Amino acid sequence: MATETIRPNGNANTLWDIYAYTLIDDVVNSPSSAGDGTNVEADDGDEEEEQQWDFEALSTLTSASSVEVFLRHRGDGVNGDAAVNVKIGGVWQTGQTISESTYGANYSWVSKTWSGSWSDSDFDDFEVGITAPNDVGRGREYEVSVVYAVVTGEEASSATNEAFLLFLDSL
Repeated sequence: MATETIRPNGNANTLWDIYAYTLIDDVVNSPSSAGDGTNVEADDGDEEEEQQWDFEALSTLTSASSVEVFLRHRGDGVNGDAAVNVKIGGVWQTGQTISESTYGANYSWVSKTWSGSWSDSDFDDFEVGITAPNDVGRGREYEVSVVYAVVTGEEASSATNEAFLLFLDSL
Protein backbone atom coordinates (compact mmCIF):
# COMPACT_ATOMS: atom_id res chain seq x y z
CA MET A 1 0.00 0.00 0.00
CA ALA A 2 1.06 3.53 -0.74
CA THR A 3 -0.20 6.93 0.39
CA GLU A 4 -0.74 10.25 -1.33
CA THR A 5 -1.45 13.59 0.33
CA ILE A 6 -3.92 15.94 -1.35
CA ARG A 7 -4.83 19.51 -0.41
CA PRO A 8 -7.60 22.04 -1.01
CA ASN A 9 -7.44 23.82 -4.37
CA GLY A 10 -10.80 25.59 -4.60
CA ASN A 11 -13.94 26.73 -2.79
CA ALA A 12 -16.90 24.43 -3.53
CA ASN A 13 -19.20 26.87 -1.71
CA THR A 14 -18.86 30.14 0.20
CA LEU A 15 -21.03 29.79 3.31
CA TRP A 16 -18.75 30.63 6.23
CA ASP A 17 -17.79 34.17 7.18
CA ILE A 18 -14.16 33.48 6.14
CA TYR A 19 -13.88 30.51 3.75
CA ALA A 20 -11.01 30.92 1.21
CA TYR A 21 -9.21 27.62 0.57
CA THR A 22 -5.88 29.50 0.32
CA LEU A 23 -6.10 30.00 4.10
CA ILE A 24 -6.08 26.24 4.83
CA ASP A 25 -3.95 24.71 2.02
CA ASP A 26 -0.67 24.86 3.96
CA VAL A 27 1.92 22.29 2.96
CA VAL A 28 1.88 20.42 6.25
CA ASN A 29 2.43 16.67 6.33
CA SER A 30 2.52 16.07 10.04
CA PRO A 31 -0.08 16.85 12.65
CA SER A 32 2.71 18.30 14.78
CA SER A 33 3.14 21.27 12.41
CA ALA A 34 1.26 24.52 12.91
CA GLY A 35 0.83 25.79 9.34
CA ASP A 36 1.17 29.42 8.28
CA GLY A 37 -1.12 30.97 10.90
CA THR A 38 -4.06 31.81 8.60
CA ASN A 39 -7.51 30.25 9.05
CA VAL A 40 -11.09 29.99 7.85
CA GLU A 41 -13.80 30.91 10.33
CA ALA A 42 -17.44 30.15 11.14
CA ASP A 43 -19.05 33.07 12.99
CA ASP A 44 -22.50 34.65 13.47
CA GLY A 45 -24.96 33.16 10.99
CA ASP A 46 -22.73 30.17 10.18
CA GLU A 47 -24.26 27.84 12.78
CA GLU A 48 -24.42 24.26 11.43
CA GLU A 49 -23.47 25.39 7.90
CA GLU A 50 -21.22 23.06 5.93
CA GLN A 51 -18.34 24.83 4.21
CA GLN A 52 -16.98 22.72 1.34
CA TRP A 53 -13.66 22.78 -0.48
CA ASP A 54 -12.45 21.16 -3.71
CA PHE A 55 -9.23 19.13 -3.52
CA GLU A 56 -6.43 18.14 -5.85
CA ALA A 57 -6.93 14.95 -7.86
CA LEU A 58 -4.79 11.91 -7.20
CA SER A 59 -1.62 11.72 -9.26
CA THR A 60 0.21 8.58 -8.10
CA LEU A 61 -2.47 6.18 -6.86
CA THR A 62 -4.62 4.09 -9.22
CA SER A 63 -7.05 2.91 -6.54
CA ALA A 64 -7.86 3.81 -2.95
CA SER A 65 -8.99 1.87 0.10
CA SER A 66 -9.13 4.69 2.67
CA VAL A 67 -8.95 8.43 3.06
CA GLU A 68 -8.01 10.18 6.30
CA VAL A 69 -8.82 13.88 6.65
CA PHE A 70 -6.67 15.89 9.05
CA LEU A 71 -7.71 19.30 10.34
CA ARG A 72 -6.22 21.73 12.79
CA HIS A 73 -8.94 23.69 14.59
CA ARG A 74 -10.02 25.63 17.64
CA GLY A 75 -13.28 26.97 19.08
CA ASP A 76 -12.72 28.99 22.23
CA GLY A 77 -16.01 29.12 24.15
CA VAL A 78 -17.88 27.24 21.42
CA ASN A 79 -20.30 24.54 22.56
CA GLY A 80 -21.59 21.77 20.35
CA ASP A 81 -19.96 19.35 17.97
CA ALA A 82 -18.66 20.09 14.49
CA ALA A 83 -18.63 17.49 11.69
CA VAL A 84 -16.53 16.56 8.67
CA ASN A 85 -17.56 14.75 5.51
CA VAL A 86 -16.01 13.76 2.18
CA LYS A 87 -17.37 13.50 -1.35
CA ILE A 88 -15.84 10.62 -3.31
CA GLY A 89 -16.99 9.64 -6.79
CA GLY A 90 -19.66 12.33 -6.67
CA VAL A 91 -21.24 10.83 -3.52
CA TRP A 92 -21.11 12.32 -0.04
CA GLN A 93 -20.09 9.66 2.44
CA THR A 94 -21.45 9.39 5.98
CA GLY A 95 -20.34 12.45 7.95
CA GLN A 96 -18.34 12.05 11.14
CA THR A 97 -18.68 14.03 14.35
CA ILE A 98 -15.85 16.18 15.63
CA SER A 99 -16.45 16.26 19.36
CA GLU A 100 -16.32 19.64 21.05
CA SER A 101 -13.90 18.01 23.49
CA THR A 102 -11.25 18.11 20.71
CA TYR A 103 -11.12 21.90 20.50
CA GLY A 104 -10.81 24.85 22.84
CA ALA A 105 -8.82 28.07 23.11
CA ASN A 106 -5.73 26.53 21.51
CA TYR A 107 -5.42 24.85 18.13
CA SER A 108 -5.43 21.06 18.10
CA TRP A 109 -5.35 18.34 15.44
CA VAL A 110 -8.08 15.82 14.73
CA SER A 111 -8.46 13.25 11.96
CA LYS A 112 -11.32 11.15 10.62
CA THR A 113 -11.08 8.14 8.29
CA TRP A 114 -13.36 6.64 5.63
CA SER A 115 -12.78 3.21 4.13
CA GLY A 116 -14.02 1.77 0.85
CA SER A 117 -12.97 0.73 -2.62
CA TRP A 118 -12.48 3.57 -5.08
CA SER A 119 -10.65 4.22 -8.33
CA ASP A 120 -8.35 7.18 -8.85
CA SER A 121 -11.04 8.86 -11.00
CA ASP A 122 -13.38 8.87 -7.98
CA PHE A 123 -11.03 11.51 -6.54
CA ASP A 124 -11.27 13.81 -9.58
CA ASP A 125 -14.03 15.76 -7.80
CA PHE A 126 -13.04 14.99 -4.20
CA GLU A 127 -14.37 17.50 -1.67
CA VAL A 128 -14.19 17.95 2.09
CA GLY A 129 -17.00 19.62 4.01
CA ILE A 130 -16.80 20.87 7.59
CA THR A 131 -20.02 21.67 9.44
CA ALA A 132 -19.75 24.42 12.04
CA PRO A 133 -20.95 23.80 15.60
CA ASN A 134 -24.42 25.12 16.47
CA ASP A 135 -23.02 27.61 18.98
CA VAL A 136 -20.81 29.95 16.93
CA GLY A 137 -21.31 33.68 16.92
CA ARG A 138 -21.75 36.24 19.66
CA GLY A 139 -17.99 36.51 19.96
CA ARG A 140 -17.38 32.77 19.59
CA GLU A 141 -15.74 31.53 16.39
CA TYR A 142 -14.88 28.08 15.14
CA GLU A 143 -11.58 28.30 13.26
CA VAL A 144 -9.76 25.84 11.00
CA SER A 145 -6.17 26.57 9.99
CA VAL A 146 -5.13 23.47 8.00
CA VAL A 147 -7.01 20.74 6.12
CA TYR A 148 -5.49 17.93 4.10
CA ALA A 149 -6.27 14.33 3.20
CA VAL A 150 -4.05 11.26 3.10
CA VAL A 151 -5.34 8.65 0.65
CA THR A 152 -4.14 5.05 0.99
CA GLY A 153 -4.22 2.74 -2.00
CA GLU A 154 -2.32 1.10 -4.80
CA GLU A 155 0.16 2.72 -7.15
CA ALA A 156 0.62 1.61 -10.73
CA SER A 157 3.19 -1.15 -10.65
CA SER A 158 6.65 -0.37 -11.96
CA ALA A 159 6.17 -3.11 -14.58
CA THR A 160 3.02 -1.36 -15.78
CA ASN A 161 4.83 1.97 -15.85
CA GLU A 162 7.76 0.45 -17.75
CA ALA A 163 5.42 -1.17 -20.29
CA PHE A 164 3.63 2.13 -20.76
CA LEU A 165 6.91 3.97 -21.35
CA LEU A 166 7.97 1.33 -23.89
CA PHE A 167 4.63 1.76 -25.62
CA LEU A 168 5.11 5.53 -25.78
CA ASP A 169 8.61 5.06 -27.21
CA SER A 170 7.18 2.87 -29.97
CA LEU A 171 4.83 5.62 -31.19
